[in-house]
Amino acid sequence: MAVDISNYVANAQPSGVKVGANGSSTQQSMTSGLENLTSSYSSFLKLLTAQLKNQDPTSPLDPNQFTAQIVQMTGVQQQLLTNNLLGQLLTNSQTNNGYGAVGLIGKNVQAVGDVTELKDGQAAWSYSLPSTVSSAKITVSNASGRVVWSGDATDLTAGTHDFNWNGLDSQGQQAPDGVYKLSIAAVGADGKTVNATTYIRGLVTALEQVDGQSQVLIGKTSAPLSAVVRVST
Repeated sequence: MAVDISNYVANAQPSGVKVGANGSSTQQSMTSGLENLTSSYSSFLKLLTAQLKNQDPTSPLDPNQFTAQIVQMTGVQQQLLTNNLLGQLLTNSQTNNGYGAVGLIGKNVQAVGDVTELKDGQAAWSYSLPSTVSSAKITVSNASGRVVWSGDATDLTAGTHDFNWNGLDSQGQQAPDGVYKLSIAAVGADGKTVNATTYIRGLVTALEQVDGQSQVLIGKTSAPLSAVVRVST
């Protein structure tokens, strides 16, 4: 009797790719299908091996029959892998199209981040306060972590505020062009620390893929595409 894998195939049948409103595909169902197929394929091979060992010499197994079943199982596997790849492509497409992807090049953006480039004596950040604070200290550090400038924030109200640095350090000397980090130490009226969010601002010069994630290049710094919160011409 030939090994019947119809139950295995039925359990491992791939489902169509579905992409939700948030741009994520149902990878979990496809991953489950692949795991189920792997287990079923292993069981199928064990049954087939046992059958070959114990087949009736007077009525041997038809090789065409089990070859067709192996091809059938392989076909299911390939369909699952294809659906998985299609789901990833759809997700990447929706993520990239969220902000126009290539259309961002040449646009000014604001993205969550704290490291940006000082070029020709100009560097631009923004910071957001969740509530009005009693004090906020702004600190600019160089690539080695040394503080080159610090001062009190002039706007302590809740909301997003721009901070433009002219590149002058605390001694009034011009700092060299390069990358610098902004940090905000804010304190509320109750004396407790208030977490501020920092943003980098600038012109997008290119897009790139890093470990499968889309990145926007702003000068010599980069930020995930998903971190972009504002786009302007």
